[in-house]
Amino acid sequence: MQADVVPERKIDRYFKWRRVRSRLCTGLLAPYWDDLVAWMAGQGYAREVIRGTVQLTEAFAAYAVSQGVKNVADLTDEMVDRHLDARLRRGSLTPSSRRPARGHIRHVMTFLRERGLLRPPVPPPSPHSVLLGEFAAFLRDHRGVGPGTIKQYRIEAASFLDTLGADATPERIGRLTPTEVQRFVMVRASGLTRSGRKALCSTLRSFLRFLHLQGHLGRDLVACVPVIPSFRLARLPRALPWEDVQHTLAAVDRSTPKGRRDYALLLLVATCGMRIGQIRALQLDDINWRHETLRVRAAKGGRHVLVPLLPAVGEAIVDYLRRGRPPSSSLIVFLRMRAPFRPLRGNLYPVFERNARKGGVTAPVVGAHTWRHACATRMVGQGQSLKTVRDVLGHRSVETTFIYTKVDLETLRQAALDWPEVSP
Repeated sequence: MQADVVPERKIDRYFKWRRVRSRLCTGLLAPYWDDLVAWMAGQGYAREVIRGTVQLTEAFAAYAVSQGVKNVADLTDEMVDRHLDARLRRGSLTPSSRRPARGHIRHVMTFLRERGLLRPPVPPPSPHSVLLGEFAAFLRDHRGVGPGTIKQYRIEAASFLDTLGADATPERIGRLTPTEVQRFVMVRASGLTRSGRKALCSTLRSFLRFLHLQGHLGRDLVACVPVIPSFRLARLPRALPWEDVQHTLAAVDRSTPKGRRDYALLLLVATCGMRIGQIRALQLDDINWRHETLRVRAAKGGRHVLVPLLPAVGEAIVDYLRRGRPPSSSLIVFLRMRAPFRPLRGNLYPVFERNARKGGVTAPVVGAHTWRHACATRMVGQGQSLKTVRDVLGHRSVETTFIYTKVDLETLRQAALDWPEVSP
């Protein structure tokens, strides 16, 4: 009688010792090892990194069982920290290795959470959570505010409520005075920039308006919030000189995958004036190779626009896609160059700063916004209409674009009138 053949598991390919394989057949995470290693391999992790992650997580799972955990759903991030602290006290983990070990195990926690195997973390209780939840719903349903802005408004509103104390009950809020509102603004705004102070006051007005409309405040205190004056076109855009843009592009090492990605990314900002959020959101199907156009997704409440895909930009993107982009099923164009191969995050300032310094650029600010301004200023200087510049930059109003005419000195000189001399 032929013995049944036990199918090889994916996890077995990473461990040659039979005793290790046998141990991984049991335990809290035994049903999930195969999916985990496949998931990590799909994100580009090296074989040794996967092995190390499994070993660290197996030890954590054993610790969790010793603490009475019987279900994967009961695992928590706090439990990870307690496990690592215990290993640190025993000497089986060094202070320098604690952080990377925590990263490996938390990565597995992310894997489990994405599959719905863990209970969602319970946020710490807040005495203002109900009121702030109502405020968020008000902004979303009645003001059409986006999720990112709602998050910032909630933070500022919570800061204001904290000044009233933990007992910021409806009765206490109903006794708010103009003096308390103005005192909060003065203290909170002391360390903010001009734009930060304007954002603070705008948020506070929205919150006070919400409190009044919902009946928490008997009178409207919006007028108590100071007005930060702002003058349209009062400041020049901080544009990077075009020569510095060229020096930066020339300094990019295009012989490496990372350099090919950086060059394509920088070239897009220089020629299309794209915002960083638009660069991060750019997808493969936004590029129309047949018609040589690029769809730039809306930002700041604007609209999608089609811009010409210049030959140099197209060639740089193709070079990156063929010889630089990591293997990934994601439709996002620009990815991290190290596993996990996820879309880029953050403001990407290191990409601009690193290549600018290699190109000998000494300007104090070399981020994406100065490149965007450089693109707009150059277009105006080349005689492009304000409507064209507005469409490329995605401005909702041509008045926003008008500021770039202030830095086009040649055009301004041509507009100057020759005044006739007048005899005394």
